[in-house]
Amino acid sequence: MAKLRNYLLLAMLALAVGAPAEARADCASPRAFFASPAGATLPTTGETYLFTPDYSWQKPPLSYKVTATVDGKDVAITFAAASTAPGYRAWRVSWADLSPGKLRLTAVDNHGGAVAKRQLTVSRAWKKPEAFGPLVKRPSQTHSSWWACSHDHQRVQTLEHAAAVYRVTFHAAKVGAKPRVQYFPTNINQFFGGPGDKGSLGLGHVSCFGHTYTWNGDVTVDVEALLPDGSTLSRSSGLRLSPPKADPTAPAWTSE
Repeated sequence: MAKLRNYLLLAMLALAVGAPAEARADCASPRAFFASPAGATLPTTGETYLFTPDYSWQKPPLSYKVTATVDGKDVAITFAAASTAPGYRAWRVSWADLSPGKLRLTAVDNHGGAVAKRQLTVSRAWKKPEAFGPLVKRPSQTHSSWWACSHDHQRVQTLEHAAAVYRVTFHAAKVGAKPRVQYFPTNINQFFGGPGDKGSLGLGHVSCFGHTYTWNGDVTVDVEALLPDGSTLSRSSGLRLSPPKADPTAPAWTSE
């Protein structure tokens, strides 16, 4: 009887531990990451990007810095804000004339923690790949889903080339207004540990960090796939996108 009771207790414990694990997967907190894939080879004069979720409610406000070494020796880099969206920020990390070797990047915040790390290779043998065709060949779609603590409601545009970083220029409908530039990772699910093997733009409300883009009607955009030397591999210009369609089955609390 004692053994049976122990087995039942273990089974209940397993269920208790397992259930929250699913909830954590759905409600995971977004995290910072470097755009270039681990182990990637980059030029000795080049750049990558750091993407950080917006935690503007934290006090004191979050700030970041990035340090770099090549084969264990400190090297100089330039770290600067590139673009700001409601839900995240993009930061450019660039360097010039580094010695070839293993480049290790570490991002830390002013709360005392290392928020992202990446090891890359810098090499004089890096070559610019051949130009790719148009980035956009397929129509965009609405993606809508919800769960216990948040929801997705996005206009998703599949991209034909999985670049580490995309530069998106939003052209305002108002005559005379300046275009706005925003940087995106390979796909927005990387904030939640997802793979960066397929390129897409997710514009709208994304999971637990809010909006990547605030819709105010149709918008015309130019999309560029960037290379680690800062140049453009391929682009699609004059792409017309509409807000994601309303989902009549969605709970009222997901309305924006």
